[in-house]
Amino acid sequence: MRWWSSWLYLSTLLLPLAAAGAVPQSPEASEETQTPGCVLAGVGKGRTPWFLRLEQGMRQAAEKYGCEVIYRAPTVPTVEAQQDIIIDFITAKVDALLVVPSDPDALSRLFKHARMQNKVVVTLESPEQTEADYDVEMIVNRHFGEQLMDEMVRQSSAESGRYAILRGTRSAPSQLAWQQAAVKRQQELYPGWTLVETEPVGEDRSQAAQRTIELLKSYPDLRGLICIGSESSVGAARALREQRRQGVVAAIGTCTPQTCRSELKSGALRRLLTWDPAQAARVQVELAMRHIQQGPLLNETMLEISGMTPCKREGHTF
Repeated sequence: MRWWSSWLYLSTLLLPLAAAGAVPQSPEASEETQTPGCVLAGVGKGRTPWFLRLEQGMRQAAEKYGCEVIYRAPTVPTVEAQQDIIIDFITAKVDALLVVPSDPDALSRLFKHARMQNKVVVTLESPEQTEADYDVEMIVNRHFGEQLMDEMVRQSSAESGRYAILRGTRSAPSQLAWQQAAVKRQQELYPGWTLVETEPVGEDRSQAAQRTIELLKSYPDLRGLICIGSESSVGAARALREQRRQGVVAAIGTCTPQTCRSELKSGALRRLLTWDPAQAARVQVELAMRHIQQGPLLNETMLEISGMTPCKREGHTF
């Protein structure tokens, strides 16, 4: 099996995704779309390949509007570090904050302060985020969680067994929704399977690898592993390969295909379900700029962007 046949770009609510490594092209700029002097501030969770790809997408999308993008992410992916970055941006001359929140509750107060200063706040993967103008969800969270479970069971070729879930951060709302949907799916369709542990490992592949080794020691009969987050899949798969368990434990997860290339080739990571973060960034930029140019998007029930399939609005989430 070729390595690239083991990863799957999901069909999203918005668009067929671009090929890995190719930054989506924004429509050609015109005088009508240009907003000289506009500054967009991007904030990621960490400095991983997934978030580097997000930054690429922001910069490419902003070219359409002649905007500057200032992007920062914590060296150590903690909520406190992300808060510090956002505080710096609030005091700076920026027009919008484009954020992937580590902890929605911890950031709400800062978002409120930013909006009071007429800065647009657009979050990603933070449904029901309070004090944000808009949120972007590239997938239906419940469906994605169900797909993760279905794929793990399919790759294991077993009707029963023990499995664990590793996810990025404890407080990331979308990741929690995927986990909850996966567990519910298992309980409803795969009663022979048993969840032994759910562990947050941060956006840190070393921590994911260490936790995987500990799981293998605690549960020698472990047969499945669902890895959620930008680095969990890489760390877990490398631990399985080092422990010579890649043929025993069916590990599936999410990250960028290039990051997991060797893990997919070795079979330590059985399947990768993902989408292009650069496209998510494009939607964030579009929402921010339409708000800046036209005012709050109060009546729009559908989001239409050139080259993308329109998607519905639910509350402030697109």
